[in-house]
Amino acid sequence: MTNKRIALFIDFDNAQIESSKMQLNHCKNSQLWAYPLIQKIEKIIEGYVDIRKSYGNVMLHSAQALVRRLPGKIKDHIAIDNNLQRDLLDNGFQMIHTPSFSGKNRADILIA
Repeated sequence: MTNKRIALFIDFDNAQIESSKMQLNHCKNSQLWAYPLIQKIEKIIEGYVDIRKSYGNVMLHSAQALVRRLPGKIKDHIAIDNNLQRDLLDNGFQMIHTPSFSGKNRADILIA
C-alpha cells in the first residue's frame, strides 16, 4: 500500500434507517458492515482510512419506539442501535452523538 490516508465520516442516522429496513436486529458485532467497508475503501485508494468518525443520534430507534409506545419492539430497536454502535466502535470509529430536537439533521451539518 502507498501512504495515502483519508478520513471516513459516516451518517449514523442513515445507517440506522437502513439497518432497520434490513432487520439487522441481532447482527454479529464487528462483522456487520464497518470492517468490509473499510477494507474495500483501503483497497480502492491503496492506502489507509486513518480518521473514522460517525455522526448521529445514537438512540434514534430506541426513542422512536418509546414515542410510538411500541413496548414489544423496544428491545429490538435498542439492539439495532447498540449493534451498529458496537460495530463502529470495534472498528476504530469515534461516535459523535448529535441529538436532533428541532427536526433538523445536525449530523449532516457537522459532516459537511
